[in-house]
Amino acid sequence: MSGPILAAGQPSSVGRVLRLGWVESLSHVPSAVLVWLSHFADALVKLSVFGLLGGTLMGVPWTALGPGFFVLGLVWLLAELGRLLTLAGAVRSSSARMQGVSPLPWGWGVLRSAGTALSFFGLQLLLDASVGLWQMAALLSTGGAFARALLLGRLGAPSAAALSLALLLALMLGVLSSVVAQMAFVRALVWGEGVAVSLLESARSLWRRPFAPLAVIFATGAAFWTFQLSLSLGGGAHPERFPRHVLQLLAMGSVLSAALFSFVHALFELTRIHALAALELDGLGRLPPPPVPLRAPSVPVAEWVVDALPLGPPGPAGV
Repeated sequence: MSGPILAAGQPSSVGRVLRLGWVESLSHVPSAVLVWLSHFADALVKLSVFGLLGGTLMGVPWTALGPGFFVLGLVWLLAELGRLLTLAGAVRSSSARMQGVSPLPWGWGVLRSAGTALSFFGLQLLLDASVGLWQMAALLSTGGAFARALLLGRLGAPSAAALSLALLLALMLGVLSSVVAQMAFVRALVWGEGVAVSLLESARSLWRRPFAPLAVIFATGAAFWTFQLSLSLGGGAHPERFPRHVLQLLAMGSVLSAALFSFVHALFELTRIHALAALELDGLGRLPPPPVPLRAPSVPVAEWVVDALPLGPPGPAGV
């Protein structure tokens, strides 16, 4: 089913869709566990890559580390595919629940969403490569012009302005491409649209009503990065000064920290995806209104009725 371009109905508040997204992220345990495992595998791959790079600094040849990099790349690829498949099944189930409809079995929803998930996985790789190449070309050209102006002793103000503008545009391009890709992923799953149609309609929707999706994405992202910053404030030690058993404890602590980091990342990602699905449903009036709190019925209170007394002086008896 494809949704129309123009939204209908009054939009819900960002706080309400975030609350719905948080509730949905906790309502299905298998989705949360699988997304957490995919993020945990990604974190372990990064830690292993740093370990392999440290081995090259210690004189280990690159040819001996080639199989290790190949295995890590394969693990990362499988983790990303599993994450997208899990998110796709979770969006299908949550969109049905938020409309008051019984969802399909979770496994069947994942299978029905496999084509969309694989298409967006390839699209995300293409977008990341295109944006990365554009950013690299812009920064190299403007940075080279700025460095050349400094070396030749010329006025570097135009080159510095061009470099600042390139940095700003590169940042904005990366953020906008990520936002549109996430909105299109959710829209394609909710309405059953193709990749090209969902990208076009998501860009139009972001142009018409930018506040709600940007607020949802930035709120969940800011909360997650705040947690990550607080988790990484304890760094700064010099591991080369510690004995071997302490290094083993530090490595175990890094793994446990990665597990906690991945769990929180999974919760915030599920909250963001479900909140975007709630925004899609709300744009067409498919999101039920919030429940109205019940009020206690009013109980009638009996009133005392007193006969009026004369205001004048009392007359003689019997009058």
